[in-house]
Amino acid sequence: MQSLIDLPSARRFVRELLKQTRGEKTASLSLISTYASCSFELSQKFASDLGIQITNGEVRLPRESRLEVARAEASRGFALEASRFLEWKDFERLAESCLEEMSFETQRDVRLKMDGRRWQIDVIGVKGELLVCMDCKHWAPPMSPSRFKNPEAHQAEATRLYAEKLAKEKNSQVTSLPIILTLFEMPQEFSEGAVIVDVQKFPSMLRDLTPYTPNMPFHIVGPEDGGKPYQA
Repeated sequence: MQSLIDLPSARRFVRELLKQTRGEKTASLSLISTYASCSFELSQKFASDLGIQITNGEVRLPRESRLEVARAEASRGFALEASRFLEWKDFERLAESCLEEMSFETQRDVRLKMDGRRWQIDVIGVKGELLVCMDCKHWAPPMSPSRFKNPEAHQAEATRLYAEKLAKEKNSQVTSLPIILTLFEMPQEFSEGAVIVDVQKFPSMLRDLTPYTPNMPFHIVGPEDGGKPYQA
């Protein structure tokens, strides 16, 4: 599928496949072909190359298969097309897989109780002293900065608290970064509280990310202190 998936017709097929099989629904391959503007025979070829079984002219994608298709598309530079038809939980799993590809140890749906309240973080990734805490927003436009004011503050605080907990557990310094992952592009990506990045740019941002990347709202904490904000 490596040679075929880069064809516009193949990308249209994958987009319609993910769209028509949302919620693990069974979908007609003929219908997918029509909306993808490609022949039924070509759709059969694409489905075969993806390892998708066709039964009586219909296809069904279990959650794991949908995620594998989305991962393959994201790795080829079409993360937005792949992500927009995922369920929100699968959007989190796609974010986790991007971290894993960059050698982060990951957890999803992390919950902690600190400062007298409960906190939840969608995805965390740890690599050496670097900790990233992600809030995955599978939101439709408009993507106005004001819409993210409260989530940004919440994510920054949740990240700070988890970083302090992790630093004590590891008995070492932790450099943490709060990230809000969006489906669509935001007018601004960096702020004092968190990085707001869309799914299309996220893999390249991760490839370049180190604890010393400039202009990032890092928070550095050691095992014996309360933490201090830091901008490289």
